[in-house]
Amino acid sequence: MSRVIIVDDDAADGEEIARALWQIQLAPVFFQYPAKPADKDKLEGVRLAILDMDLLGVGSATDVKTKMAALVGYLEVILNAENGPFVVIAWTGHPEYVEEFERYVYQLNELPKPVAVVTLQKETFKKDGKYDGAALLEALKPHLKNYSALLFLQAWEQESFLAASRVVDALSRFGGTDAKTLKEWIALWDVALRKIIYAVARAAAGTENVNTSDQVLSAFASALAPLHADRAEMGFPALIKGLSEYAANLTDGTATTGVDAEMMAKINTMLHCSWDDLDRFYAGNVYADAPGLTMKRDLLDATFLKEIKDAQPEQRAARQKEHSDLLNLCIPIVIECSAICDHVQGNVQVARLVPGLLVPQSESDKNKTRFRLEGDARWKLGPLEFKTTDNVVQRFYLVVNFLYVNGVDAQRLKRLPAMFRLRYEAFVDLQAGLARHATRTGTLLLRIGD
Repeated sequence: MSRVIIVDDDAADGEEIARALWQIQLAPVFFQYPAKPADKDKLEGVRLAILDMDLLGVGSATDVKTKMAALVGYLEVILNAENGPFVVIAWTGHPEYVEEFERYVYQLNELPKPVAVVTLQKETFKKDGKYDGAALLEALKPHLKNYSALLFLQAWEQESFLAASRVVDALSRFGGTDAKTLKEWIALWDVALRKIIYAVARAAAGTENVNTSDQVLSAFASALAPLHADRAEMGFPALIKGLSEYAANLTDGTATTGVDAEMMAKINTMLHCSWDDLDRFYAGNVYADAPGLTMKRDLLDATFLKEIKDAQPEQRAARQKEHSDLLNLCIPIVIECSAICDHVQGNVQVARLVPGLLVPQSESDKNKTRFRLEGDARWKLGPLEFKTTDNVVQRFYLVVNFLYVNGVDAQRLKRLPAMFRLRYEAFVDLQAGLARHATRTGTLLLRIGD
């Protein structure tokens, strides 16, 4: 995967730019127009695109729109629509080319949108037929000062790659230490690595859950996340220090006004919900309403909405209907809350299920006085974003009530797929809330005035 691409119709020029970047330890991919790229998946993770804005040739009689259509169409063949933010260096002395390029790219949903288009002229960085890659990147810096968020994310992306490399390096050093020849070292190294992978996977998932190679790899992959985080932390201080001069606008008024509900829900869902291996019975699994799993509907009714009896007699019929209509919009769920270590060791005989609801955010916001999402016996997570059964994206709050913890034979759950799973941080917080509720104490005390 390359983070830099070069698009040019001149092979000599494109290859010379690539050599200049190689010399400063960047590895670009050169695409020569009109040759079709190799029939592989489109590129993701590209952060810099160096584009010759006139792929049809200098002096071509075609108009600007036709030239930009050729360029943008070629980019569409190269870049995945989910590529994310990237910067364009536009090789041209014609501002009208850039204006038409920006207009065309913005209207095309199948192509990622560049966050900056920097106009430079090739001749500025070329001497005796050779390009100066360092000077090219230096010329970019003034144009990117206002994009501190992009600079940080790109630097973090690079640090994440380095952290993954450090994990691989560290694990690889454990193998082959007693070898006397290279062939012996290779054999011992391979065995040691496979032992490490199996041991870590078994520790993460438990012996009974690593019976196949797919199970081993799945468990090991999940265990790599904290190892990666450990190595990433080592590089973050230097990364942050190196970008501090560009970061002033991260705390100005435009950045501190908060994010909207949609962004919040998407990020929360990424943080706390997993869709990996949902056929596996495990701690934090969230199950949809199924016979015998959720509490009776009237209990959920009383749990999450103000009781109808609080209303005046003449209002109760209308309150009852509104009550029922609101509840029909919610999705009953249960969450398996047994200890992770019991799952790993295969010791769960009776699943500890906490019942709850997925409450549509839109309804909760409209009826804040009626939905009882907060309280000593409740735990709330969200907003989260899911696709409903009719494939509609909707935002929910996940709310549970600790008053109605239930127990079900674990064998029943092993036959049911989960909707999703709460990741570790959210699951531990849920368990802490359940523990606080279960262990709360009272004091016998006589007080004046009682």
